[in-house]
Amino acid sequence: MDENNKIDLSYLRDISGGDEELFFELIDMFISQVPEYQKQFQQELSLGEWEQLGRTAHKVKSALTMMGLNDLAAEMKLLEEQAKKGEDTKSYPHSIKRFISETTEAIKELKEVKKNY
Repeated sequence: MDENNKIDLSYLRDISGGDEELFFELIDMFISQVPEYQKQFQQELSLGEWEQLGRTAHKVKSALTMMGLNDLAAEMKLLEEQAKKGEDTKSYPHSIKRFISETTEAIKELKEVKKNY
């Protein structure tokens, strides 16, 4: 993995067990689903829907882990726990901004992986 990259596909390679079709199917799923999660987060944040925001944070954790975005997955776990209780709401915008920024970059990197394969 290039140290400037957000993604680390070693876990994804392990769980796909050499099945290239599955490997790329999981990449495609991430590329298609993440923009929806980005929109959901923004909407839930703007409407103050903390419990739903916590559910969305829960949904994204496994996808982030598959793409090697472990620090971001850990932050989403914390966000999930806090949002479900309505705690520390002032930290949510930072977490959502980080999610959007890092996943947008990850999508660009994944598209490059597909293009260069």
